[in-house]
Amino acid sequence: MTSIFDQYEQASQVSQRAKPASEPMTSSGYINMQLEDNTPMFSKQKMNFNPSDLITHVAVANDYLVLAMANGKLFRLDLKSPDHNEEIQYSRVVQPNSKLTGIFLDPLGYHLLLAFAARTKDGNPELVYLHRKSSKLKSVSKSR
Repeated sequence: MTSIFDQYEQASQVSQRAKPASEPMTSSGYINMQLEDNTPMFSKQKMNFNPSDLITHVAVANDYLVLAMANGKLFRLDLKSPDHNEEIQYSRVVQPNSKLTGIFLDPLGYHLLLAFAARTKDGNPELVYLHRKSSKLKSVSKSR
């Protein structure tokens, strides 16, 4: 896997080769420096994961993954320990005609909000809260 800087450097070398030989070589403006911590920003690894249904929404924060699936279930996974996962049924808590419009996870990965298109009796959109250490969904009735 190449980094974006490697791709930039390769592209600039190709563009320099295409110039006529009469022009002097110019710098690409890229300085090749090593940082103290040279760990990659992203990494990929294979996981044995077969979702129970179609994935509709995804939220990731702080090595914590939450997937919303079409069958009304949430799949929660701590990426640091991928063998411990949890599925939570959210369709029982909301109105039957509710459609999930978005899931929002805070930057630390502790607080999850589920937003639904169906409106409550007072006309507000339905909002459900889930904490990382809990598996009980709570309806948020007063939100601004």
